[in-house]
Amino acid sequence: MEAYGRTDYCVRGPTHPFVIRLGMVCPDVSSKQWAYITACNPRSKRLSDDENRRRTSELERHLSDAGYTYFTGESVAWDGTWPPEPSFLVLDISPQEARQIGQMFDQWAIVVGGPNHPAELLWLDTGDSESTG
Repeated sequence: MEAYGRTDYCVRGPTHPFVIRLGMVCPDVSSKQWAYITACNPRSKRLSDDENRRRTSELERHLSDAGYTYFTGESVAWDGTWPPEPSFLVLDISPQEARQIGQMFDQWAIVVGGPNHPAELLWLDTGDSESTG
């Protein structure tokens, strides 16, 4: 939990780059609901760069095929102890849809938010009895 809170969720926005942080409203995102999702390092298990690139491409294909508007970015740990993870800010996506995508890529959590709604973690129920869901 602490590691998620000490991470910058960086976005290459349409007009300028910006950062999303947990607990803060993001004025750069006007979408009514959004989610920040990665496919890298499922369940906090470090994978090779090649495997993370493959998974990121797969996630981008899924988002594109589903017709979502999204921007690329990367999650960057403040202390540098975890490698940056390529990620996507997905606009106009419900928490339920975002949860399903996060689960498809075996993530522990994703970041969600909206206008006047601070960014927060959405823990994913992976169907595993150890999940904090």
